[in-house]
Amino acid sequence: MIDAGLAERQFGIVRDLSLRNPDLAECLKALWTSEPLSPDRDALRAFALTALGVRPEHYEAWYRRAWWGMYAGILIRQRMFKGRGDEVLRLVEPEPGFQAVRSALSGGRGAILLSAHLGLGYVPPEALKHAGFAVKAIARSKTRSRSSHTEEYIFVRTPEERKTSLIRSLRHLRQGGVLMVAPTGQEGEACMSTTLLGHQLRIFPGAAEIARISGAPLVWASATWTDLARIRLIFEPLPATAEAAGQGWTDVFCAQYLSRLARQMRGRPADLGFVGGFWDELPWRSDNQGGPASAR
Repeated sequence: MIDAGLAERQFGIVRDLSLRNPDLAECLKALWTSEPLSPDRDALRAFALTALGVRPEHYEAWYRRAWWGMYAGILIRQRMFKGRGDEVLRLVEPEPGFQAVRSALSGGRGAILLSAHLGLGYVPPEALKHAGFAVKAIARSKTRSRSSHTEEYIFVRTPEERKTSLIRSLRHLRQGGVLMVAPTGQEGEACMSTTLLGHQLRIFPGAAEIARISGAPLVWASATWTDLARIRLIFEPLPATAEAAGQGWTDVFCAQYLSRLARQMRGRPADLGFVGGFWDELPWRSDNQGGPASAR
């Protein structure tokens, strides 16, 4: 996890930018002209070259986009946590791809949207809710922003909450709802050890069990930067189903989820974000200020 000193420096940069540029789009553009400070260039090099396949001659351009995306993600989250999600949604491209979600819901079993802790991970559910979809997210932590919207979450912080989370999730799906889950977000107790980009990682296959019982289709849900102030939502149906996979369903589920996550991580440096979830386990920094506890 990122140490307190680094977090303070990060939010100081974002605070100063926001004060000088109240308009979010202008703030994001101003961020691009800022000099990258932390994490520094060398801190991300090993992870970029070995795990993400970045070529040495392309590293400087990769680092610039990854650094910008990390702070742009903080700006986005700050706006949303302060109840200013409408400012964020103004950056979303027209025709945001909701048809994939509607098609998944058309079977009458709800839809399970698989997300990840990428920089824009908060944007798809906000856009869906704004468009009138009934969205609930499985969440482990109860942050200050979530406390005022508890009806939008199924918490799994305590043993009692974990016992009832399956029933609540199935009820929401049967009512035609959308369930957001980040399988690498450390949700629930049961976990599997797997690998992502050559590194050990825990994945929590509870979503696979929910999909098996409910029959709800799976949709990859993410977002990507297409410009300094333009966001494109990504909703892609995942092909495998529990019925077709049979006893090997959990392995199939994990493989197709991690494959889709790795594809976006390798192709979109500005989308990475480096905050929470699987980032707390991957050794993405070499300067002893981030990544898993074992790296410090």
